[in-house]
Amino acid sequence: MTDSRRAWAGAAVAGCVAAGIWMSSTAIAQVTPAPPQSPSLILRSVSGRDLYEFYCAPCHGRDGAGDGSVARSLSGPVPDLRLLTQRNGGTFPRARAEAFVAHGSNAPAVDAHGTTDMPIWGPIFRALDPSSDAMTAVRIANVVDYLDVLQKKEP
Repeated sequence: MTDSRRAWAGAAVAGCVAAGIWMSSTAIAQVTPAPPQSPSLILRSVSGRDLYEFYCAPCHGRDGAGDGSVARSLSGPVPDLRLLTQRNGGTFPRARAEAFVAHGSNAPAVDAHGTTDMPIWGPIFRALDPSSDAMTAVRIANVVDYLDVLQKKEP
């Protein structure tokens, strides 16, 4: 084989290797890379902070101010969750917050929460443990407990 033929053959083999194709005398096999793994949308933790940061913080922000990473792309302002106590006469509205997290727009009207244009987490949390309504209640209660921690303290 001449030097130019060797160069072309080497280039062809290199091209096939670069393209993920292996040629043999009996078959041609293509190597397909594995698809990238999507991040899981399921969080197994029942910690209120973990649940909040995973499910709520993208909109409400890590500290509850309503400035999460996706807040700018939403059609309206995201409520500042740190003000729930202030907007409720100095008492954290636990029952209303639990109803809102669990039922979204089906919850009683809550002016302090703004609109009801948010995911309804009750069914999502229930799907994590379909045989345990108790675990759904624990997740909701823990998220609400964490919301209580985020409240701005009056000066």
